[in-house]
Amino acid sequence: MLFGLSLLGVAFGPNYTTMLLGAEAFPTSVRSTFHGLSSGFAKIGAFIGALLVPLLLNGAGLRMVTLLAMGCFLAGAALTYFVREPNGPSLEEASGEAAPPITEAAAEEPVRSH
Repeated sequence: MLFGLSLLGVAFGPNYTTMLLGAEAFPTSVRSTFHGLSSGFAKIGAFIGALLVPLLLNGAGLRMVTLLAMGCFLAGAALTYFVREPNGPSLEEASGEAAPPITEAAAEEPVRSH
């Protein structure tokens, strides 16, 4: 039952690992590049998994494939528990890329548009 609920959570709506996690996991200076790379690697992993699961089912059987999936689920749950949630600070502050403070001289300088 728990495994079925976890699959429902992964498959419902935009995938968390390819959409949200990739956008928040990387420093802002390289975020868009690595977001695209992580999304691409996730799709490659899904493709490889779709090819390997039928082979594992034929060779090891349903019980072993289900136990392997449960191990992956438990490993993901454990890693999620130990990852620090950056709740509160901005993404730049959490990644250590906070913008320098505005000085009085910079605050008085007019903004020019080109």
